[in-house]
Amino acid sequence: ISVISTAVERTPVVMPDPEDWELEMWELQARLEEFEGFDYPPSVLNAGARGAPKERSGPPKNIPEEILALANRETDADRADDRQSLERRLADSLYLLVKSGGAWTLPGVALDEEESV
Repeated sequence: ISVISTAVERTPVVMPDPEDWELEMWELQARLEEFEGFDYPPSVLNAGARGAPKERSGPPKNIPEEILALANRETDADRADDRQSLERRLADSLYLLVKSGGAWTLPGVALDEEESV
């Protein structure tokens, strides 16, 4: 008797949470961008030299609350600890497991000798 199993995966729906070093880098970049808000003389702005500061395109944009609500990574299924829902742990891969004989395994089927794959 042969046993055939398969892995069923739900891939991440959102980007994974950033690492600590990524957060530190973003903070550093935000501090460096503060210098782009200064008023530079036109001779510097129009110098065309590589690395010259660019003109500001306008005030920073505020993200509407509706968009921030859509970006929430914790779902109702996460809060309810619903482990049968695919609407949970959006940044992680989920795998289908079945309970067989008291143990959790990948879904599979036993083949008889006369069956083939």
